[in-house]
Amino acid sequence: MCVSCCLAARRWLCRDLAASGLPPTTCARSGCKARMRDLLRHAPRAVNQRTTDGATPLLLASRRGHTACVGLLLKAGGVF
Repeated sequence: MCVSCCLAARRWLCRDLAASGLPPTTCARSGCKARMRDLLRHAPRAVNQRTTDGATPLLLASRRGHTACVGLLLKAGGVF
């Protein structure tokens, strides 16, 4: 899901996706730190955006063991 984002040479793609309004829950599920960082930079209030079943990005990232994303979300004020 996040192959191109995880390639260092494709960092521009992360910024474009963040600017396009990609949900932070999608970033949390994929675990791409670069995408999450760029998204939070462009839309800091999206840190606690919930899915239809009430899950936050922090909850999704922690469930999948994406510690880098968990750290970013905690620094940005993320809640479970």
